[in-house]
Amino acid sequence: MNSIFIHTYANPTGEETKDESSWLSPFHARVAAIYLQRETGESAAFLPSQAEGLSAPGTEFKFAATEAQLLAEFWQKLGQINKAQKETLVTYNGRKHTVPFLYIRSSINGVAIGNRDLMAERYKLSEHLDLLEAFTFHGIVTRPALLDLARCYSLPLPVTLEGGPMQKLLGAALSAPNKPLWEILAKSGLQYASLTLSLAQCWSKTLRIF
Repeated sequence: MNSIFIHTYANPTGEETKDESSWLSPFHARVAAIYLQRETGESAAFLPSQAEGLSAPGTEFKFAATEAQLLAEFWQKLGQINKAQKETLVTYNGRKHTVPFLYIRSSINGVAIGNRDLMAERYKLSEHLDLLEAFTFHGIVTRPALLDLARCYSLPLPVTLEGGPMQKLLGAALSAPNKPLWEILAKSGLQYASLTLSLAQCWSKTLRIF
């Protein structure tokens, strides 16, 4: 299994992005960073050029001058992994946010989608496992927040939270090179990806009944 987590960012200056949740819309926001965690222990971070110079043991860093390049690098990496061995992609709320966001932003940027099957079959979990659907049995059980679910399984929490505070950090980091700030953001993104993978392993061991 491989898990992914994305940082999205909406420039708050436009009339269309006044809503604080505009970072959730691929028509108002863009992909700022993508994080990939593999069950092998390896990870990868696809970051904008403002983060150039970051490094961490066991993590491959790719830096892109544009969103299009960032998306292309991600799809290429995912393709390389699946060419060697087909693996399930794991997300949290990926069918409603992560995957559609990646698909639409790739379309807008003219980037070929590297895997067109991630939205194909909701109940076929070998291609894409959305943990929010898996843990709620596709909506039968009340939806838990990701961090609440992590607490239930006593898993370590990321250093930062999503939402408004994250948008401010991303805005500052994208406006100019800021290595210390990108170290925090990258660490957080990799932690979210790692947390998603850990939850997938918990689900697979104890709840995988379909």
